Amino acid sequence: MDLTVTTRGVVATQTVLRKIFPGHGFDAEIRGINRETSDETLGSLAYLVGVSPLVTTDDISAELLSQDGANVDQCGVETEEKLFVHVPVIPR
Repeated sequence: MDLTVTTRGVVATQTVLRKIFPGHGFDAEIRGINRETSDETLGSLAYLVGVSPLVTTDDISAELLSQDGANVDQCGVETEEKLFVHVPVIPR
C-alpha cells in the first residue's frame, strides 16, 4: 500500500513510523520526504508498505495518531486494489 502522512514534524513522525512498521512485521520503503520549511508549513512522508492482511489501515492510523497526534495533520492510505480500479481498459 502507499502511505502518505502530512505532518508538522517530519523527523518525529518518521521516527514513530520506523517503530510501527517493524512492530507489525511490515516491510517499508521511503518514497518521498518533503520537509517543513517553517513552523507554519507542513511536511510530508510517502512510503510503500508491505502490510499484513491481519492489520487494518485503521489500526495503523490509530497507532500513528496515538503516538504522534500533535504532529500528524493527515494520513492517507491507498491500497493496490484502488490502484487497479483506475487502470483504463483499452478495447481491442
